[in-house]
Amino acid sequence: MKRYIAFDVGGTKIKHGILNEKGDIIEKGKYNTKYKQLDEFVDMMEKVIKQYISKYDIEGIAISLPGFIDYNTGYSVKAGAIECLNGKNLKEILEKELNLPVEIENDANCAGLAEKFNGNAVGCNDFICMTVGTGIGGAVIVDGNIVHGHGFRGGELGFMINNDDKLMMNENSSTGTLVREYKKYKKMDEECLVEGYEVFKEAEKDENVNKMIENLFDRISRGIFNLAVILDPEKILLGGGISEREGFIEKIEEKLYGYKEWENVKVDIGLCKHGNDAGLIGAVYNFIKRHGK
Repeated sequence: MKRYIAFDVGGTKIKHGILNEKGDIIEKGKYNTKYKQLDEFVDMMEKVIKQYISKYDIEGIAISLPGFIDYNTGYSVKAGAIECLNGKNLKEILEKELNLPVEIENDANCAGLAEKFNGNAVGCNDFICMTVGTGIGGAVIVDGNIVHGHGFRGGELGFMINNDDKLMMNENSSTGTLVREYKKYKKMDEECLVEGYEVFKEAEKDENVNKMIENLFDRISRGIFNLAVILDPEKILLGGGISEREGFIEKIEEKLYGYKEWENVKVDIGLCKHGNDAGLIGAVYNFIKRHGK
């Protein structure tokens, strides 16, 4: 069975692994992201690649990367938190050093591809993935293909403005938003570490905190409603840590049914399957699609 090296590059950690052509993860690991110096970033990635090559026969290298990525060439128009890759082409750099093909795709798009490959969108050609985390991520799939857009900015759901405050969803609809509002309410230092689950627990006894959560669900559902009426997808799949909470989908649907037209425009709302492995799996599927192997 064929083997692929996959990387899921994040601002804090870089996950990596060996996957087969079915998307099964055979081996995986991670290391801290060094995103300031290009040489250091590439050297650490090449070290992992060479370790895997010494153990497996490899078909190619598949990478999930943040930012606006020209998936045809591998060029990073802007690479999110990975500053050293802004205006650089990681595909060309690696292929020059290694005798292996490399394919790169935006990280949120990889999450969508993972669901299409062997997740909760198998057999579905028109769907949207929205991930709710520190920010809002997204992928739009139409006729079985990622909508990249003219400038490779398609599916940037976190940039949508969905409220009178004129803030983007990244700024008013994420778990990062909730944590910031909570710390401000509790008069906590901005550097204090607070996890989302702690806010939900506090909401059980503090009505003001509960209101923050209700407002968060209002804003998330508003974004989902707008996507549904614009694109009329078969499904909208939701991911991110908050989606793992019991009753999450039911709460979103409760908010959606509060819109008078939802009954007429509604689509299936479900959960993403792959969680933290989505980037690795989707990156490999992108490679297979582009190479036909």
